[in-house]
Amino acid sequence: MVHNHETKEFEYHYPGGFFTLQRMWALPEEITGDGKHFVMTAAGDGMRGAGINSGDYLVLREQDTAEDGDIVLAIKEGSPMMRRYTKQAGRFVIRREDGITPDEDAKDYIIFGKLITIIRKVAIEQAG
Repeated sequence: MVHNHETKEFEYHYPGGFFTLQRMWALPEEITGDGKHFVMTAAGDGMRGAGINSGDYLVLREQDTAEDGDIVLAIKEGSPMMRRYTKQAGRFVIRREDGITPDEDAKDYIIFGKLITIIRKVAIEQAG
């Protein structure tokens, strides 16, 4: 089965706001599993420690909960961002995987989705 989404631009609403995604793809259920999914493009290098590079396509399952260690789409003050959700010193924190930025208390964020799959373009050099 293929999840086919015809919309090219749409809004995702959450308590207190919304954000707009520009692209939807048809993806096989073997990649996405069950649930409602969306694809977004990674920007910046804040999650490079988790193997996410700028330009990667991120397949996320829409959900408002996370477990220790999940990589999630977290929203703070209307800005969606990819972060790791992890437990530290008895509380959950949101962690940017850049090795520099300090952790932030997870209660300041809204969890909107969980990373399921990363799709990456590869450069293939042709023999000349």
